[in-house]
Amino acid sequence: ALGLVIWKGLFKQSSVAKGLSSLQSAYHDQRPVESRISALNYAPFSVTRGSGMSPAGEAELRHAELTLVEAKGKTPTAETLHALGELYLAQKRFEDAVHEFEEALKTEPNNPMLLSDMGAAWLEKGKIAPNKDKDPNDNGGKAIEALGYSLTYLNQALAGEEKPRAALFNRALCFQYLLLPVRAQAEWRDYLAR
Repeated sequence: ALGLVIWKGLFKQSSVAKGLSSLQSAYHDQRPVESRISALNYAPFSVTRGSGMSPAGEAELRHAELTLVEAKGKTPTAETLHALGELYLAQKRFEDAVHEFEEALKTEPNNPMLLSDMGAAWLEKGKIAPNKDKDPNDNGGKAIEALGYSLTYLNQALAGEEKPRAALFNRALCFQYLLLPVRAQAEWRDYLAR
């Protein structure tokens, strides 16, 4: 009995790990968003209509969501909230992602991967913010504001000893969307050098 308890303790994968594994399986061929999400391995990004995902990928994504929502219900730790936020970011549910990241940041305010993902969520929100063509009363302020939040979180992610490559990539992308080509070029060089 003691051996079984030790075996289960050592080899049982946590719900968060299972959920993230399913998320990685769903997106192993293609990134869901242009920015980099820390939980996902590198995959190319291409703009496609629809989800562009195979039925097996859709099943993995559903499994990841069920697993992570259940894990949050049982133990809403920063790790669980971060993982659920990454899932929502991959699903392009940016408001939900920001909410989960904010909750996780309450207990882990200096986690560079969490800050990087929060920056990615704001970057993606800034890319879809209403523009003058869609909303004549908006002069691009919402997009600039979202990109500003993104830059703030990405700078915080890169302020410590650990410098996540995803944060470097996303910061270069953010400068590109802020129409600062010289700064973006320097950031891309830094990213490629690392």
